[in-house]
Amino acid sequence: VPGVIQSSTVAVAGNDRGIWQHDFAATTNGYTLLAQVEDGIDDGAVFNTTVRVTLQDADGVSICNRMQVFSNNTGVGAAENTNLRVVSLGTVFYVFFGDAANGDLLVWLLDTTSPATITNAINTSGAGNAASPVVVENNLDTAIFPAFDAAPSGANGVFIAYMTTTANRITIGFVSATGVLSGTANLAITAASADAIAVTALSTTTLHGVIFSSGPYGFILSWSGAA
Repeated sequence: VPGVIQSSTVAVAGNDRGIWQHDFAATTNGYTLLAQVEDGIDDGAVFNTTVRVTLQDADGVSICNRMQVFSNNTGVGAAENTNLRVVSLGTVFYVFFGDAANGDLLVWLLDTTSPATITNAINTSGAGNAASPVVVENNLDTAIFPAFDAAPSGANGVFIAYMTTTANRITIGFVSATGVLSGTANLAITAASADAIAVTALSTTTLHGVIFSSGPYGFILSWSGAA
């Protein structure tokens, strides 16, 4: 199902030891993007976590295959990246992921409006010279999984909710097609921290929902607003 976080473990070549998470979405002009997080050990010593993307056009032809957009050599046993989320809004892909080693919430952006905008974001040879991701938040709570979720919200951009290291609140906001975070607000929660977060947005209105769990309990918050 597009837009639903899915997990799998498969064998892959080289130093890429396995895919431990992937997500995908499709744009209005027929492109499909699959993003995946791979874990591996280079030279038996350095633990490497890599985010890769595969882009296909409307005919199923791969424009890039497993292109690297982010990599973090964290050392064996260090924190890995947090959850991965792919959202499409119009002709733009948003690939959200967390860098647990640095506490960053990042987004990699791909505008599929034209071949030129695609080329600006990727290296069509698949050599890995992709545009750099943008830091959306530098205080992500990487002790929980998933620490964020995102959903398209029409003209507002992409609605996002996430936990920072500040207790008793969930931060919400909107991310633009250039990665700019705006319209942020803090939702008070009774728990010190959420265990997991999911969101939804009605693109034709300003109504948004945040679902989170804390221990054995689940909670639903509604919020009305725009970017």
